[in-house]
Amino acid sequence: MQAYAEVIEPLETKTQLEGIAEVPEAEITNDLGGAMPAVEGGDFYIAAYPYVSSEPGDLTFEAGERIEVMRRDGDWWTGRIGIRTGIFPSNYVT
Repeated sequence: MQAYAEVIEPLETKTQLEGIAEVPEAEITNDLGGAMPAVEGGDFYIAAYPYVSSEPGDLTFEAGERIEVMRRDGDWWTGRIGIRTGIFPSNYVT
């Protein structure tokens, strides 16, 4: 089975990308505006239950998702799934 994709816009060239500045990891902030420390290889946990929240800064997930834990602060941990980052209750993961 083969798949095809139609390119609608040309890919960015190196020249076009030169004007884009990289943000140092120390300057990355969470959804609440607070600075997040750079973490090298956090621990990974699996969500035992789904967690759904409408609160800004919370990390929502489904049971079975793999979460990289970047900070542990009591019962609320900071984690990342792909590009999504936020806090979640620690008792939802194993």
